[in-house]
Formats: sequence, structure tokens, C-alpha cells
Amino acid sequence: MSIDMYLGDSDRQNQSVSSVVKSRDNHYNDLKRTLAQFHMSSPFLSGVTYDSAKNYSQKILIPLIKAGMLLDEAVKESCEAFTKKYREEVDTVDLRESELLDKINRVEIFANQARNLMSLEFRNEHPNATYLRNLQHIEDNHLETKRLLEEKLAKLRAFNSNSRAVFAKVDELYQLVQKGINEATHSWSEVGRSYLLNEKAIETWMESINQHWINSSYYIMAQMAEIVKKG
Repeated sequence: MSIDMYLGDSDRQNQSVSSVVKSRDNHYNDLKRTLAQFHMSSPFLSGVTYDSAKNYSQKILIPLIKAGMLLDEAVKESCEAFTKKYREEVDTVDLRESELLDKINRVEIFANQARNLMSLEFRNEHPNATYLRNLQHIEDNHLETKRLLEEKLAKLRAFNSNSRAVFAKVDELYQLVQKGINEATHSWSEVGRSYLLNEKAIETWMESINQHWINSSYYIMAQMAEIVKKG
């Protein structure tokens, strides 16, 4: 399969991702406010079901919302970094591996043709020096074009091999989201009519999310908002 890069499509995708993330942020914030209201509006309610629901909300739903927000942010940043990396390391135009290979093959044929014509001219008793110089110039131009195309092809292939690292954070956060979804959908016990949580596993999961959270733009904006509020 050919390695192809279409910058226009990539830029449009980045804009689309940015728009989706902004919309989803609003939904996430609505969910967080709803859960906060649940905690504040029922401080005196108790019982196994209520207590487990609050614990479930605090330890599963709120961290899961944060993980979803972090994943969206990482996808947006990674998509932008992917395109930027291509422009910096490869080219500022679209490239197709198959097309580059075709061009390399063609210029190699042209260079060989010029070389063959020189060989034929040298067989003459009195080779035409001007003609030979022109042929040599043509061959050199084709060989230089070939070198540049091969260099561009090598950069494209190297970019393709290394670009996966750009999405490493996305992969990590995706796993955290999936783990949270699994906990969220398998915690309810019909027998006890309550949420049963694997506290130890959840604690490790929450710590991982919090580590990402304090390094995110969301945390920075929240801190700045607090400073403004106090000031």
C-alpha cells in the first residue's frame, strides 16, 4: 500500500476535530455540573444505594469525564502535531509514495538514455564535444532530480515509520477511558442494589488520570480562573 499524505485533507480534519472537541467540552462540562449538583443537593440522603451512588459518581463518573476530556484534547493536539511534523520534516505539499517511485523510475530511464547516447557518440571517429557536453548536462540534471526525489521518498517513509509516536498519549488515554467505561458498566450489583467498586484498581486508575489532568490545559485554565476569582 502506498504511503500518501494529503495536506489539505489533514488540515480540514484538524479543523473538524477542533470543532468536535469544542462541542464535546460543553457536554462534558454539563455532565460535571449535573454530578456536582447531585452531590450538593443530597448531602443528607443516606443508605447503601445512595452512598454507593455517590461513591460511584466520585470515583468513576467524574474521573471518566476527565479522561474523556483529556483524550479529546490529546487527539486534537496530536492531529495538529502530525501535520506540523510532516511540514517540518518532509514537505509542504502533498506526496504519494507510488507517484515518487514512478518519477524516480522515469528520470532514471532518461538519465540512462543520455548515457547511452554519449556512448554511441564516443564510437564516432570524431565525437562532437558540444553534443557530448549537452548530453552530460542532461544526464547530470536527471541524476540530481533522482537524488532529490529519493531524498523526499526517504523522508516520507521515515515520517510514516516514526509518526505513530505522535499519538502515544492518545493511545494511553484511550486505554484509561476504556478501563473507566468497563468499570462504569460492570459495577452495579442487582443483589445488593448498589455499586461495588474495585477500590485498589480504581485508585491506580484515578491517579493516572490525575497525573495527566494536572499537565493539561484544563487544569491550567482552572487554576487561572481561581486566581482571578480570588484577586
